Amino acid sequence: MRMTEQEIIKKSPHLEDYGMDWKSVYYNIHQSIQSNKYRVVRNGNTLFWIEIVSPGVAKLAIFNADPYKTFLRNGAAFSQAMKTAGYHTIFGDSSDLNIFNFAKRQGWQVDIKPIGKDLKGSTMYRGIANVMR
Repeated sequence: MRMTEQEIIKKSPHLEDYGMDWKSVYYNIHQSIQSNKYRVVRNGNTLFWIEIVSPGVAKLAIFNADPYKTFLRNGAAFSQAMKTAGYHTIFGDSSDLNIFNFAKRQGWQVDIKPIGKDLKGSTMYRGIANVMR
């Protein structure tokens, strides 16, 4: 079943880790895409929020409401789209190491470093991926 963008964000499991409610996240995403610095790519019930840092470099946040296997397919399509668009480096922060392992399964070289703690006390990591590899 295709969900609205609001439903996807509301059902995304990691918002609580950052102490955010879905309405403020949706508002911030909606406002950000009014500029040329941000994009949202949707595949299924997964939103990939991209901040364009510089040519070929993007910061990524993912909001997912699909089952894991569907998310993997969505991510594979996103991976190909980023390569086609000429991005060579994508980075993002998460306390969930599985997201970085997913990136590795896409064939990306990923460097992972701890960057601190989230609001729940879990270790936060920054993953920097070379997507052209």
